[in-house]
Amino acid sequence: MSEGEEVAIQAAGKLGLFKAVAAFFKRAVKLGAEDGGKSVEKDLSEDLAKDAQRTPLATKPLDSFYKNENLPEPNGSWTHGNGPVTYLDEAGRQQYLLESRDGKLYDSQGKLFNTSDASSVHQGGQGRAIFVMDENGKIYASKEQKVWEFHHSSFLAGGPVAGAGELVVEDGRPTLLTPRSGHYRPTPEMTQEVFNQLKQSGVDVSGLQIDPAF
Repeated sequence: MSEGEEVAIQAAGKLGLFKAVAAFFKRAVKLGAEDGGKSVEKDLSEDLAKDAQRTPLATKPLDSFYKNENLPEPNGSWTHGNGPVTYLDEAGRQQYLLESRDGKLYDSQGKLFNTSDASSVHQGGQGRAIFVMDENGKIYASKEQKVWEFHHSSFLAGGPVAGAGELVVEDGRPTLLTPRSGHYRPTPEMTQEVFNQLKQSGVDVSGLQIDPAF
């Protein structure tokens, strides 16, 4: 076993085996299987080390009004039997993960993220994707929001978030950020942190505006 593999396995014990394996194969595909093996191993080790050293961002829990929304017919649920709301597992949420590259945002398929065909349920939500940011600064976004089926709480399975709201993105470049999420009602500081994280990850935020209105 190489030194890189040992580092990856040790880190996996802290961060979760699935995350380590998923990251390994994702980079393997990008770099080209066998010939890129050593580079993949090195990059994976570096990524895991960075995650382990990262100071978690401040988060806010799900509003208690939405408790049990992911259960079939829970007592007191806001869905009133119309649910359950989908709660994603680790594998499921990876399909909504956004990545930054060359100053732009890309979806999990490696395509430039664009919200022209997206829609949230909030007033004026046409052309806007819903998103959340976790404690590690990772952003998950969906172009579709369905009442009683898929909400901001879906991404992290009802867990706390470091940011939430709507995003408008044109050919990978974010142009609008809002705090519209009834499930989390993020503070202005949280929305600003989303902006900061985008900037720190290398995304071009020169044309990004924050709409503070809920």
